[in-house]
Amino acid sequence: AVGLRAAALAALVGLGAAGGKGSSFTLPLQEYVNVVEVPVPLPRNAPPTARRMRRQIHVTEYYGKIAVGTPPQLFDVVFDTGSGNIVLPTVKCTEEVCSRHRRYRSETSKSSVQLAYEDDTVLQRGQTDRDTTSITYGTGKLTGEYIRDGMCFGYGVSKDQVCIQSDFLGVVQESKFPFMELPFDGIFGLGLEGLSTGTNFNFVNRLKSNASKIEPIFAVFLRALGADEDSEITFGAWRPERLPAGGGACIGRR
Repeated sequence: AVGLRAAALAALVGLGAAGGKGSSFTLPLQEYVNVVEVPVPLPRNAPPTARRMRRQIHVTEYYGKIAVGTPPQLFDVVFDTGSGNIVLPTVKCTEEVCSRHRRYRSETSKSSVQLAYEDDTVLQRGQTDRDTTSITYGTGKLTGEYIRDGMCFGYGVSKDQVCIQSDFLGVVQESKFPFMELPFDGIFGLGLEGLSTGTNFNFVNRLKSNASKIEPIFAVFLRALGADEDSEITFGAWRPERLPAGGGACIGRR
């Protein structure tokens, strides 16, 4: 499974360091609860005929909307701290697992740039030689081409939307399981650079660039499951009012 997992009633997580870029945006998150069955280990003295029991684990994943391209194309993406790539299905993926979700159309985006290689080499007109990357997520697998385009948070929600350019993987093939049953279209990796296809594929690295107006920080608030409020992710800052009384934030810097 992928996504931010609810290990506590509320949490804040950050990456980055103070700067002075100033722009920030808070995005409400929807929840998808998945039930996973895992085998229970047998004791060492168990007889060879012992039957292994299985137990159910509830995994909560959090997703929200982003807008990609010019004009904007809307996608629901799961925010995943365990992976380092932004992954979106494209119209080149014609299988049902892709067609059941919204797919990115590079030909309709004026700001889309097709990339031949992970080092940001632009794909030239008529060029057919290009690299792809295949990634495994648990039991699922996908293959994607390299694309660069603008991404915005808050489109249609706020006048103060925040945008940045980033490289991402445009999926051309993916396995039915688990992607067929997921309610979101793509994956928004927030992991460290070592988990990314290349430097410019890492979202937090893009925030650190001079072209970005967003501080290289993100913060996550996970609601108490019985509370009447939204979980949320904030880019470019963290919200002090979300800290528990007498608590603090868990912050990582690089």
